[in-house]
Amino acid sequence: MQQTSADQYRLKAAQLLIKAARATDPRVQTDYEFMAQGYLRLADLAEQNSTDRYAPATGRRQKIAGNKSNQLSMRRKARR
Repeated sequence: MQQTSADQYRLKAAQLLIKAARATDPRVQTDYEFMAQGYLRLADLAEQNSTDRYAPATGRRQKIAGNKSNQLSMRRKARR
């Protein structure tokens, strides 16, 4: 099965989080975490773009449950 763009972005985010965990310099660690958060945002957007549906009555997009980029953000705040 072929990976979606969202899957590829999440994989890149995971790789960056591994690098962050191995980094000895706190600034480098923060940079990796920040980049990972960006990739998680891209994954969420890619997923929304591939699954958005228009509600027939309103013409508005339906909300997609679960925002994975917020999970990383909350984890970073908890570490401080």
